[in-house]
Amino acid sequence: MVAGAVLYVLAEMLLQRARSDAIGRGRALTGTRGPGDRLRMGMQLYVVAAEKTLARAFFEQEDWWERVESPSPDFLVADLDKAWDALRFVLARAREGDDPGAFIYAGGEDVGDDLGYGPARFFDATATAALASSVESIDDDAFDGAFDPAAMTSVYPMVWDEPRADLLEEHLDHFRRLKQVLVAARERGWSLSVAMT
Repeated sequence: MVAGAVLYVLAEMLLQRARSDAIGRGRALTGTRGPGDRLRMGMQLYVVAAEKTLARAFFEQEDWWERVESPSPDFLVADLDKAWDALRFVLARAREGDDPGAFIYAGGEDVGDDLGYGPARFFDATATAALASSVESIDDDAFDGAFDPAAMTSVYPMVWDEPRADLLEEHLDHFRRLKQVLVAARERGWSLSVAMT
């Protein structure tokens, strides 16, 4: 409980710093509010697949945070919410010797302004296809077998004392959506942008 309070305070401090930096640059900070103009707390990760030009510029649009909540035939979104760190951890365990979820943290080309935790990262269609193939090779059973809350005590967002079945269901949903977006992007020849806010 104390760790959760500390994370909340740190997140609020980072948000305030990002707002101050954005105001100092003469810009409004985008990506801090969600549907219904609610403030979204915590480190959230969005994976957007689209045609190259749209994918590259997606997170530079003033209304990007509204667009990720609105389905469109022009782009696909995997809103990993706060499950991003757990997904990267589990994907690495599911494919020992490989880290198919490494793109969550690194890689690609930085594009646009700092969104609070750095700029969005762009992956071209070739890189996106490789990511899709790597993640697609992991099925639900492999994900389940690699999902070990007892080994995830330092994995964000530190909720691993909750019932395993509930945690697994939530994280499997995020994993399935991520896989669906990556595979669809590969099939359409689309590119990818990844942003943490």
